[in-house]
This record gives sequence, structure tokens and C-alpha cells, in this order.
Amino acid sequence: MENPGDPIPQETLAWRKREPDFAPPLGESLTDLRSRVVASVTELAARHPGEQILGGGAWGCSTSSTARPHGWTCRPHAPGN
Repeated sequence: MENPGDPIPQETLAWRKREPDFAPPLGESLTDLRSRVVASVTELAARHPGEQILGGGAWGCSTSSTARPHGWTCRPHAPGN
């Protein structure tokens, strides 16, 4: 356990800064998460050409920043839909 006066561990700083290649122990990096989500969405889009695909959670944080290079359009969910 850490003492309150100790400096913040490097792992905590990396997590807080959202460093894309940092992975916590037994976890995955943001880069790996994005790759996994993009692969899944790409597969779904190929199976449903011309249709809309609804996603949330990890999709929301990953696809919005990678949509344009793939030609995807991401729209925020409107309450009541």
C-alpha cells in the first residue's frame, strides 16, 4: 500500500494521461482496445452493407476517433430514441 506522501506511481500517471500504448497489469492498452473494436465493427459493417449499426460503450470511445478513415459516420445517441 502506498503512503499519502509518496509520489504518484508511473503506472497511475500513464493511466491518467491516457497514454495510448500503456496497458495496466493484465489489461490492454487504448491502442489494442481501438484495434479490437475497429476489427469488430469492420466485420459487422461487411456483414450488413448499407445498414446502420448501433453500438455503445467501447464502440463509442473507439469508433468516434477512427470513423473517418474507414468512411463510417458516428452519430451520438439522442435521448428518447
